[in-house]
Amino acid sequence: MAEGNPLLALKRGEAAATPPAFWIQSRPDIVHDYHNPESGGDGGPEFREPERFAAAYRAAGGEIDMQYVDKKDASTAAAAFEPLTRFFHAHLSD
Repeated sequence: MAEGNPLLALKRGEAAATPPAFWIQSRPDIVHDYHNPESGGDGGPEFREPERFAAAYRAAGGEIDMQYVDKKDASTAAAAFEPLTRFFHAHLSD
């Protein structure tokens, strides 16, 4: 799992394509929005998984936008779909 982990691949400096990306993160989410106490050396203890990935992605030359939504609102258009639609229009339009 460590070999195929995108965050760890970026941290190792592996060559990777870094197209514009968008991360939508619901809160609370114990699977993806967690604090790793061992991550203090790469962004500080306040960094959770989404922030750690975004920092590594940017350091590798990528552009990434993040949107946080309350878990109860995650399936609503205003919380998740509209920001994603704006992202697609900005990066995929003619």
